Amino acid sequence: MFYGLVLLLIAQSIIFLKHKKDIQKINIQKASEKFIERDNYFKSYIEDVKLKLFTIQNSAIFQEHIHDKTGKLFLLDITNTAKNIMQLRYIDANGMEKIRVQRDTYGSKPYLIKDDQLQNKKNRYYFQEIMKLKEGQFWYSKLDLNMEHGKIELPRKPVLRVGTPLFHNGKKVGILIVNIFMKKILNDIVNTPLFDIYLIDKDGYILTDPHKKSCWNRYLGTSQSINECFDQNTKDIVSKSELKGENFYSKKIFLNNGEDIRMVLQLKDEYIEDAIEEEFYKLLFIMLVVILISFPFSYFVSIRPSRLKDKVDTEIKEKTKELQEINENLEKKIKERTKEQDILLSLFDLSDAVLFKWNNDENWTVNSVSKSVESLLEYTPQEFINGKIVYAHCIHHDDLQLVMDEVTQAINEKKYFFKHEPYRVITKSNKVKWILDNTVIVRDENDNITNLVGYLTDITALKTNELKLKNLSITDQLTKIHNRMYIDEMLQNQYYRFHRNQEISSIILLDIDFFKSINDKYGHLIGDMVLVEFATLLKSSIRKGDTVGRWGGEEFLIILPHANLQQALKFAQKIRKTIENNIFTTIKHITASFGVATFEKGMSIENLIDTADKALYLSKENGRNKVTTIQEVKDSGLDDDYK
Repeated sequence: MFYGLVLLLIAQSIIFLKHKKDIQKINIQKASEKFIERDNYFKSYIEDVKLKLFTIQNSAIFQEHIHDKTGKLFLLDITNTAKNIMQLRYIDANGMEKIRVQRDTYGSKPYLIKDDQLQNKKNRYYFQEIMKLKEGQFWYSKLDLNMEHGKIELPRKPVLRVGTPLFHNGKKVGILIVNIFMKKILNDIVNTPLFDIYLIDKDGYILTDPHKKSCWNRYLGTSQSINECFDQNTKDIVSKSELKGENFYSKKIFLNNGEDIRMVLQLKDEYIEDAIEEEFYKLLFIMLVVILISFPFSYFVSIRPSRLKDKVDTEIKEKTKELQEINENLEKKIKERTKEQDILLSLFDLSDAVLFKWNNDENWTVNSVSKSVESLLEYTPQEFINGKIVYAHCIHHDDLQLVMDEVTQAINEKKYFFKHEPYRVITKSNKVKWILDNTVIVRDENDNITNLVGYLTDITALKTNELKLKNLSITDQLTKIHNRMYIDEMLQNQYYRFHRNQEISSIILLDIDFFKSINDKYGHLIGDMVLVEFATLLKSSIRKGDTVGRWGGEEFLIILPHANLQQALKFAQKIRKTIENNIFTTIKHITASFGVATFEKGMSIENLIDTADKALYLSKENGRNKVTTIQEVKDSGLDDDYK
């Protein structure tokens, strides 16, 4: 019996060691898949910033107003659309900063730096390197810590800079460069339950690690490096583009900034220890069962071999049968429970709806999901369950914060069931879909949240039709620009912004001169053609962020956010000349008269429109084809009823 136990122990030990290697092999493969996911996530973060630089480079508004306040406001608006932009600058060909937009912390409100604080950067390495690039090329800085006055800024702010040369009419006139907050994206990359993830440069210095103990050691002068984490593998990690070790995987990321940054994914010790401990207890259990059975059996066989043989055999059979029955009952219960879940999930496979069971973690990893998810998001259920994709990464980045806030609010209010506002998701092929999400919060007997269960319905077609109907409701059917109803709504918004935030804005009311004569002479069909062509000309002449609409008949109204009276006057004169110089298809030449007004303290929307209308009246009285401002209305005495 002793030798049998020894042989059994050896056999189980061999199986145990083999299984340990299998665990490592499988999870190293998972590490390569996790690398692809995190590298793509990092890449999309940078590509979004490049897209914004590309938009600025190709913006007709910025090209036209590159040296005036409109250009500055344009870069400020661009920065407002991206919470991760720390600094956005336009530097001219002589190295002088012309525009600098600053944001102090991630997601805070950006602001323009005053002209007297702008600096000359012609001797800075990044300016010289970007100026050497061709049109359409991009430059990337090292991934490092932000410096202020020659010292590392506290609290530490990891940054990456992306730059591109700026061309105007085919001539290189300077550079655009953006500093990006990197702390959040780096934390997202290194946080995962299965692996410890490091980012290291080509010299083996640690840029960031999951334990936050040795981050940025190149810049902080700390002693710990990648050598202390991976010992003899360090040389291969920093020299090879891809490396699979016994318990780690490393590969160079997409970023081509001269640092040759590598992402190293190391299996967490506690995960390996848990797997080994589980196998050890399995081995121990088998050994105990064998010993418990073997000793009584040996005793009876050795003491009463002939008399007890049949009895022992009978008892063994009975015990075996009893164990088989226990195993069969257990297996039956497992199958029944699995079948119940499969039946529930299969019901959703018969419809377009999707049933998700999410884990209660920050990325909403998936516990189970119905097969119908493939028709909605194009990912297989296995891709979610294996952690290759998490649900949070499927939500449109502009809607993610809203969805997270709704979940947080529901949890704080101790809700069992709640309905999300419709939000957008991104499919595997980058299609955008709208969904309706009804979610149940599952809690255990101690009121701790265990899971979230969501019932998702595709409402893309409904939402598309809704947006089409909304567009029809705010569009003038003849001219295809905004109608009176939409203009009223936008005026109301500007009114609230002015009174809440003192956000200045102006309006331009304009009227086609002698339009009645055009209708009388050429007929209403020609008159309509003139209105359509006139509206198209106005739409192409306004700035991004401005709003133009048909106010009524031959009258049109333009809303200019962030524009004071002088800026609005200058802009109105520009449009007036554009109309005067334009050759229309039928009438050839027409002109228009303009009235300009700006929100002032105590002024209502009705006061604003009335003042612009009086200014327009003065333009017509003074010979038409003119621009008149609110000040001229006051000087004329027409504003006696204005309060």
